[in-house]
Amino acid sequence: MRYKGTAADVAILLWRLMMRTLASFSFKKLDINANIGMEKPESVGFAYGVAEAVKGFFRNKKVAVKLKPDYKSTENYLYGEMDFKVRFHIYKFIKNMMMFGYEALWRKNLRNTLWSLIKNSLTKK
Repeated sequence: MRYKGTAADVAILLWRLMMRTLASFSFKKLDINANIGMEKPESVGFAYGVAEAVKGFFRNKKVAVKLKPDYKSTENYLYGEMDFKVRFHIYKFIKNMMMFGYEALWRKNLRNTLWSLIKNSLTKK
């Protein structure tokens, strides 16, 4: 019985590629000033509470999030401005791509899936 690669294997591989690429960036500054309004006041309160809870994860970073809730709004809206700075680390990117290549080529199910996709794409010309 031969292993047949699945779409889930390719999706996992793409997810790992995205996560490893994002790990090559670091945020230096994030400032958000926003106004939020919704038809239901309880939805505004929930969104505001979630934003305040997420701010707790960034205590040690240079993150400033200022939300102004509008509980009397008759429509849904979110507007404001955002300012951010990121830094790209080439050494982290190279290390992450090497680890990604190792995962893709040496794990049996991914290796079989990738090789069969490459072989099929080259022979269908």
